[in-house]
Amino acid sequence: LLSVKAPVWLKPAAGADDLAMRFAATLAEVDPGIGAAVEVSAWPRDGRQAHAVLGAADLVMATGRGETLDAIERLAPDGARLILHGPRLSAAVVTRSALDADFDGCVQALAEDVAFAGQAGCLSPVVAWVEGGGEQLLEALHAACVERWPAPARRETEPGERAAWAEWAAVRAVERAAGARVEVVGDQGSAWSIEWRSEPGPPGPPPAPRILTIAPVGDA
Repeated sequence: LLSVKAPVWLKPAAGADDLAMRFAATLAEVDPGIGAAVEVSAWPRDGRQAHAVLGAADLVMATGRGETLDAIERLAPDGARLILHGPRLSAAVVTRSALDADFDGCVQALAEDVAFAGQAGCLSPVVAWVEGGGEQLLEALHAACVERWPAPARRETEPGERAAWAEWAAVRAVERAAGARVEVVGDQGSAWSIEWRSEPGPPGPPPAPRILTIAPVGDA
């Protein structure tokens, strides 16, 4: 679309407005003609703006959770072409040598990536695989994420997010009671939750924002 300078309206993910604006500004610097075809703005998913913009679109491309894509599909007009993708995930790998050389530096660098835009964008890791274990990162990484992206405590978030996090936390409590090696830092009084699991499953999108899984990985 942009190659033929067709107008594109870009709606960034929640909390990722700055990244989208920087992309558009860089594009305008490189090619002013293409840059002029891009409009960046955010709006509530079910608001008037969403109905107006999506209702006039010929092509809708989106990534996100199932409920997000369902809402977009309902708003798209008949005849519009839909290209919908599920959530995109990022992961981090922390090597033993990096931790041994600069533990604090690793914590700060990982927190920068994880806490970017409150972990709302697909570039923020949802899992960190750590050579040699990673359990030692729990407290320090939680504190660093809280410092980088302050947010309301879980008990103060909207009901849907609060319920999703509570269910997630309850499952972890049951796992620990059953003998699983699972540790969590960050309860309902915190905005962030960091968990360590000795035997992680396949990575997936967390049920609520600001949740990171740390898991051991064998030495490279």
